[in-house]
Amino acid sequence: MLIPIHLVKADHWVEVVRFTGGSTITTTEDFTCDHVDWRIRWEIEPRNDSIRTVFRVYIFPYSDAFPREPWFESILKYGTEETSGILYIHDHNGSFDMDVLASLESYTLIIEQDLDSIPEFPSMVPILLILIVLTVTLVIYKHRLPDQPENRA
Repeated sequence: MLIPIHLVKADHWVEVVRFTGGSTITTTEDFTCDHVDWRIRWEIEPRNDSIRTVFRVYIFPYSDAFPREPWFESILKYGTEETSGILYIHDHNGSFDMDVLASLESYTLIIEQDLDSIPEFPSMVPILLILIVLTVTLVIYKHRLPDQPENRA
């Protein structure tokens, strides 16, 4: 009798920052996600008047440079009954900010990162790998050299 084995990955989501607002056009403060897997949990409260609900969030890599780098992910909701959701981001880490365009009563954006995902390696890692490979190569080369004959006088 075979017993199926299910591998389960326990996610450890930790809040990085939270943004709230209402009917607005704004750019958030920058925030940093060190891990490569993170998410944006969002919740909106639509307006009660006849104005159509609009909720747009564009995520940008943070930079002081102008023009900004293009956005790479977004949340786009128009006149929808959907009032909450989660946007998962994979293989992006570093500092980011968001442009929020909202025509609604209120919104909440919660940025969380998964501590189980591997953080980006520092820029020194490639240099260290090269040094390790060179060291191992030299050790192998030195080991294969024939021993020097002794001087007998």
